[in-house]
Amino acid sequence: MNEQHFITKVYEAHKEIIIKRCLGIQPDLKAIILYGGYGRDEGSWIIDQDGNCRPYNDYDILLVIEDKIPVEHIDLMRKDLAKQIGIRWVDIGQKTPADLKKLKLSIYNYDLRYATKVIQGNPGVLNLIPEIDATKLPLKEGETLFFTRLWTLLGSLDEKGFSVDRKGEDSRFFRNQMAKAMLAVVDVLLLQKGAYHPSYKERVKRVSELYPEKKNLCDLAEWALEEKLFPKAPNMTTDDIKKLYQKVHHHFFSEMYGLLTKYYRRKIDNPNGIERYLKWGINSIIKRVGWIVLRRNLNWERRIAVNSAQNYIAAAFNSGTIYKGFLQRGISYIRCLDRSFPENSSWDEARLRVAELRMEV
Repeated sequence: MNEQHFITKVYEAHKEIIIKRCLGIQPDLKAIILYGGYGRDEGSWIIDQDGNCRPYNDYDILLVIEDKIPVEHIDLMRKDLAKQIGIRWVDIGQKTPADLKKLKLSIYNYDLRYATKVIQGNPGVLNLIPEIDATKLPLKEGETLFFTRLWTLLGSLDEKGFSVDRKGEDSRFFRNQMAKAMLAVVDVLLLQKGAYHPSYKERVKRVSELYPEKKNLCDLAEWALEEKLFPKAPNMTTDDIKKLYQKVHHHFFSEMYGLLTKYYRRKIDNPNGIERYLKWGINSIIKRVGWIVLRRNLNWERRIAVNSAQNYIAAAFNSGTIYKGFLQRGISYIRCLDRSFPENSSWDEARLRVAELRMEV
């Protein structure tokens, strides 16, 4: 039996568990949609020497339903499914058919429309989502990828950072996060060419065709694709870890700054320009005023603080050295959210704290 046979067997068993549990809580579901990597048959799988396999990442499920299920029931179902399947997390969202008809232009909605599986119910529900032209996906999506994937550069290593060798799950997790960062780079390059595609494999192929001059980046993207599909856990020395991190960090910031320069319509080559846009860009000012005046809360201000902290602390790493000015600016934003955080914290302490805050806000 080949690897694909084992994967298919486990995958089908997991789908049956998901369907049974979801229908058990709400028999009148219009559809159960599996999206994300597993929905496009490009999920991450770990296969051991005996042929046993398991999904490495989370399952992403969307329930299409007329009357939404109470949040507390959804939370309980998430935990039960994760325990039954034996993975860390199962993400469950829910939308009504009317919600699907109102979905706007975004990468998430594009992938939902063209790269998902209806594992139970009427496959036609996907046709409720308006057709989306990939050439019209906005550069704003690249900014979202930038702030989302900064976490991979901050939370991929524990407090020991680059000071120890890695093996087993520590190695696998670090490499998987580096792969996610590189695949985000692929996405922003394709966005700028109007060439985004729902398949990881096709995206990596397209970036090689469209950017032949970026050979080192394209080679690293090929590595990232393989690592994403089949996460590996080789022994890595501190030198191996730092070299891989430096390469990914370089390509990530170089290409993200290029995208943000086009989106913000001003030269972006350091975190200062990003901070200015987050705080004083026209769209940002409108949102800040709206949240404070109309919603009467500071959640948007907290989000700006977290994004600014991520921006500065990740950029503080520069070819193996730490730029103290950026680090201190990042720490000042952490302290806006957590006054107990020490001003003289190290880069490792700061990146781990902002990684935690990113998951809380």
